[in-house]
Amino acid sequence: MRLVYLTTFTYPSSFANRLQVAKMAEAFSRACDFKLFVGHMNISREELIKTNSIRYPFTVESLRVRAGRFRLLRMVLQARPVIKQEQANTVFYVREPLFAFFLTLLSKRFRSSFYLEAHSFVRYPRFVYGRVFLLARGIIATSEKKAVIFREKFNVPAKKVLVRGNGFDADMVCAMPEREEARRILGIPTGKRVVVMVGKPTDERGIDAFLEAASLLPDVVFISVGGLPQEIQRIREYRGFSSVKFVERVAPAEVASYYAAADSIAVLLSTKFPEIAKFASPLKAREALATGVPVVFSDVPALHDIAGEDLVTFVKPNDAQALADGIKIIFDTGESSAKKAKKAKELFLKQSWYNRAEDIVKFMESGYAHSQ
Repeated sequence: MRLVYLTTFTYPSSFANRLQVAKMAEAFSRACDFKLFVGHMNISREELIKTNSIRYPFTVESLRVRAGRFRLLRMVLQARPVIKQEQANTVFYVREPLFAFFLTLLSKRFRSSFYLEAHSFVRYPRFVYGRVFLLARGIIATSEKKAVIFREKFNVPAKKVLVRGNGFDADMVCAMPEREEARRILGIPTGKRVVVMVGKPTDERGIDAFLEAASLLPDVVFISVGGLPQEIQRIREYRGFSSVKFVERVAPAEVASYYAAADSIAVLLSTKFPEIAKFASPLKAREALATGVPVVFSDVPALHDIAGEDLVTFVKPNDAQALADGIKIIFDTGESSAKKAKKAKELFLKQSWYNRAEDIVKFMESGYAHSQ
């Protein structure tokens, strides 16, 4: 099967969804005949591969549509000839509903042969989702809750929906150094407890609770990995800021050392952002669970969809004291927490980007064969 992934995204970028596309492109390229088209690249293909820690290079081209007025329309017009020149058996893949909506209006070829990876259903008017869901050959939902919404609110047939959460870089996890070596590399004292949170330090990711919890546990090293200088600067006045060591965005492969150095990993979501707390599929959640390090989750529906109490320690969201107490529980129940982490690793190592891509390709091949 020939698969072409179309996105309006620009590279480089610090946004997690750009990394998600790059990792899925890498995985798809190993599972089928594949090509990625992005909106614009301000870097070379080689640099894109390097900055996203891609181990299996894939074919990628830019549609060369820069930022400016009517960019989405210009993207659609640039994508039309790309779609038209593809061979007859090509299947198209998109994750942006509005982009897909306009492509269905202006490209008969796309309209008859595309799949949608659906991450949301409220950002645009209902008719946008209704048309795209109706015309898509299949829909990949990132959680069961979203799949239920698609079926009940938009009348999407169950057989048309595949539920697959985001994956993670299994090669990166398998290459994690030993804890002592990781701490030596990173300059972290070996005699200290360490808590790590990976990802942008944003409010929706509960950075305020993480910072304040650090101030409540002064003998523990708290490390936030990710984010741009301006994003870190924005939270400088938050309580507990000085208690956390901030590491600006690093290459995905380098994250392995921070995971390896940790005694616990925090994956947090804030209930101040209800849709995220209920429907998000955080990239770092499955990655953290696959490391074999004890994980603490915010007690929100989106994270319960990923793992249960037999695998992680849940804490009240938006509550620094609850987070500090949860971390202390992990430290005080070392053997029990280690067993949870080991069980999580055994389960989640089977949910990599490549495993996800294989399942999606099988789903698409089945649907394609049925339509012929």
